Amino acid sequence: MLNWLRTKLRPRTEDSAETHPCVVVLLKAPEFQSAQDALEIGKKAWPGGDPVELVQTLENGSSHILRRGKFWFAVHQGNLPCDVAGQEATELLQRPWDEHTAWLSIDLPMQSTAQLKKIDSLGSAYRLLLVYAFLSWSPNCLAIYFPAEGITVPNLGDLADSINWARKNGQNLDFLSTSPG
Repeated sequence: MLNWLRTKLRPRTEDSAETHPCVVVLLKAPEFQSAQDALEIGKKAWPGGDPVELVQTLENGSSHILRRGKFWFAVHQGNLPCDVAGQEATELLQRPWDEHTAWLSIDLPMQSTAQLKKIDSLGSAYRLLLVYAFLSWSPNCLAIYFPAEGITVPNLGDLADSINWARKNGQNLDFLSTSPG
């Protein structure tokens, strides 16, 4: 699983392998969600329409696969720091990387980022993942990281305030929006 995470967390380039929408929450301390916790958060995050189902639990309980209709979600948890090379531009952005000891990732493994961009749905996909992250947000969360975009957003209170701060302070979060058209 660690090798999978290393490849998933590296910022992507145009010529790298296919990417999938993913958000990673950097944590001060490990805080593992059980399969039942993951299912309950999924039901709150993605209500209405098709029911949310727990499909499988893997990696001795550290990964959960959830499904809602045609959408498949993977929730992975690790109790080691992320192995991501490079340094952030400011101390405020670098501090979560230096201080985290665990992580939680939520992703859409069956959805290609490139295909979602083509159909102008990437922002909608990220919003699905961010609702789950929002429901998992706590003072234990140091930052949220978007691996495919190489963007770190530090925890400055609640998740929405943190994202708004990042937008106002030069982070390009256009990928979270649906472009007009």
